[in-house]
Amino acid sequence: MDNLTHSLTGALAAKLLETKNAAKLDAKSQRALFWLFVFCANLPDIDILLGFLGDPIFSTKHHRGITHSILFAPVMALVPALLWYGWAAPRTNPAGQRVGGRLAQFKRLYSHAAAKLQIFFDHMRASSQAVQKRNFEAAHDESKTLLRFYLVALVGILLHIAFDVITSYGTRLLLPLSETRFALDWMFIVDPFFTIPLGVLLGMGKFARKRRRLLVLCAAIFMAGYLATEMVCSRMAHARTQQALASNGIKPVKVSVLPQPLSVFRWKALAQTEAAIYQAFFSVWEEEPLHFQKFENASDTYVARAIATKELQWYLTFARHPWIRSTTHGEYHLVELTDLQFTFDQALLNTLGASERPMPFIMRFVFSREGELLHSDFNESSIARLGDSAQAR
Repeated sequence: MDNLTHSLTGALAAKLLETKNAAKLDAKSQRALFWLFVFCANLPDIDILLGFLGDPIFSTKHHRGITHSILFAPVMALVPALLWYGWAAPRTNPAGQRVGGRLAQFKRLYSHAAAKLQIFFDHMRASSQAVQKRNFEAAHDESKTLLRFYLVALVGILLHIAFDVITSYGTRLLLPLSETRFALDWMFIVDPFFTIPLGVLLGMGKFARKRRRLLVLCAAIFMAGYLATEMVCSRMAHARTQQALASNGIKPVKVSVLPQPLSVFRWKALAQTEAAIYQAFFSVWEEEPLHFQKFENASDTYVARAIATKELQWYLTFARHPWIRSTTHGEYHLVELTDLQFTFDQALLNTLGASERPMPFIMRFVFSREGELLHSDFNESSIARLGDSAQAR
């Protein structure tokens, strides 16, 4: 999901929390929690910085990896929680006494852990015990503040992960225990019909203060209703796909039904068999039968040599529906893999007046006529076009 939408969902969560705790938190604390929510709702995407290392396989391999794991989230939440505590925690105790700067607050937090134990074991003097009790109460208040920041950071991170899971890219929720990618396939990765109304409702709440709570509630209802609509449409699309496959006598080993841009009713069916992949674009409201386009996978000695490489072995774990082509170009032989998950509906592109877009996530191997591997690359522009299926067999 795009980071603007992540920011808006984090802002909505912060406003819902603010509405619930308006009487308990001052304005500064509310602002701090708001920006902490927004920051942590984007924090897992820090893995995009790997793209600057210049290795497209490495960055793609680790995107939506450990930073998107629900097992690592409790650890990752510690960093923003401590940063926000140092920046936004109050500098005075409940009695109005100044407790020092940010560094002093951190020192007090950890030194009071020892004071807590002293309360139970040091009873030599009543006056000393009273001092320790006051220190314990101050430390308890600071601990509650830090815990609040930590829980907000954790919920913000988990919110990001949840909204990534509803898209189709795949999120490895259980790293480092499992490399499995989880995807509900409800929402296209960028959906302006979800993002814009959500942003408008939250923006109106900023200026219409008297109706802020109502607008925040409307934004929450809209988000829940939109997600519920996508879930229902996904089930309808799955049912229609299974019916079409049965009527066409196609017996797939893997089926994916993926959302398409600019409409919750538009979907793409992908059915993979041992020798080919069948693709169809359709609307859940259409009564016409699905028309499947067949993409046959190549199988020759060049493909076998490409499959033996560690790069292609990784690619097969990344791609949901890899289409293998094997073609001759002058003195060279090309083996090229494309994940059909990322193909575009040409009818939609024609309607929008857009030109054909290059395919992402292409793995390519260049061999000599004798079968020697000369070059391989990933995410570069493809030599063979998607429509060259007749030549690629």
